[in-house]
Amino acid sequence: YAGTEPAALFRSEDRGESFELVRPLWEHPTRSRWEPGGGGEGLHTVLTDSRDAKAVTVAVSTAGVFRTKDG
Repeated sequence: YAGTEPAALFRSEDRGESFELVRPLWEHPTRSRWEPGGGGEGLHTVLTDSRDAKAVTVAVSTAGVFRTKDG
């Protein structure tokens, strides 16, 4: 996984050779209300769960924390 600014999440299935945009976060219904603050609109934290490969938690500086259980 890689987080970017503006806030987006990318996932690699080939150990970083290529990346694909995680569309559900990019198309989140509240995205139009994400306003950059003094530090910008960055996706700054990505947490995976060693017990569940499909569970991912991300933090966006302007939008809060999002969690998915379907990768």
